[in-house]
Amino acid sequence: MAFPRLNALSYWVYLAAGLFLYAGFVTGQGPDDGWFNYVPYASKPYSPGVNIDVYALGLILLGISTTVDRLTSW
Repeated sequence: MAFPRLNALSYWVYLAAGLFLYAGFVTGQGPDDGWFNYVPYASKPYSPGVNIDVYALGLILLGISTTVDRLTSW
C-alpha cells in the first residue's frame, strides 16, 4: 500500500459519512423527497427544512471518501 494514512483517512471519512446519514434517519432528518432525490421534490417548496441538506452533505462526504480511496489504489 503506497499511502496508508490516506487510505485510513478514506475509511474514517466513509464511516463518518455513513454514521451521519444513519443519524439523520434516526433523528427524523432523513430525506423526505423520495429515493432518487429528483429536483421537483427536492426543491425548497416541496422539501422545507434541513432534511435534504443533511442528505446532500452525507452524499458529499461519501464522494470525498471514494475519491480519496481511488487516489490510494494506484
